[in-house]
Amino acid sequence: MPGILRYRSSNGDLLAQVFTRGRHSGLPHHFAAADNLDRRIDSVLDQAAEQGSSTSHASIPAAFTKAWVIGKAFRDSRILEDESLMGEDPDFIWEVLANKAAMAIRHDGSFEARWGDLRPPLEPAVGTPIRARKPRKADHWARCTWLAEQSHADAGETFGGLVTNVWNMYDRTPLRPLVLRRALLGWLAQLPSGSAERVTETKPFLDLLKQLSQRWPARGLRSAIQPVHYGMEDLLAEIDRCVDLSRILAESSKPAAAVG
Repeated sequence: MPGILRYRSSNGDLLAQVFTRGRHSGLPHHFAAADNLDRRIDSVLDQAAEQGSSTSHASIPAAFTKAWVIGKAFRDSRILEDESLMGEDPDFIWEVLANKAAMAIRHDGSFEARWGDLRPPLEPAVGTPIRARKPRKADHWARCTWLAEQSHADAGETFGGLVTNVWNMYDRTPLRPLVLRRALLGWLAQLPSGSAERVTETKPFLDLLKQLSQRWPARGLRSAIQPVHYGMEDLLAEIDRCVDLSRILAESSKPAAAVG
């Protein structure tokens, strides 16, 4: 567990320090391994920036696609599984990676402006309508990587192409397992025509998550059996049983499809 390079500016000079288990390390062999890792990180950020700016899908909002593409770049790279990071706290790794992107410093000391677009701004630029990013418990890239556990098409249908829906589900730890997202996708697919589109609006989807959280809470007696303990058919049936669809649809801003 040699660690990871963390960049900082001191009196106008750029410093690269190795951190292992969240603590500074001055050991030469730690620096050599972290130096090699830093080159890999450059490549991952380059790939995420390139694909995030060039990938689009006609039926899925650009913000959703960008989050998915960035997440896929991190997943495909398996960067968190690098030997230099074994035993490190994932939250600390994401923090260091975010710091590198924010400083936009490549391994060779050059500036990489593209990396600044890989994360939502903490503060909106002056004169723009972009809202500041709200601080969250989990890192933005951790959420993107979780989103990319599904294919782009499946994720788009599961969340209606809305990043807000992704973040709201991720914030509910018991609802994070991939098997539940797969079951939810199957449940949405069997709804009457037009209902899935209404359910995946922001307010109805939030109500759906609240109902699922009542069935699979984070603590208490009911938390003993989680979605991962079900087979797919049983999980689909359980979603259908515990969800009040009519209540969810009442939150929709779209009119019900005509029946005839």
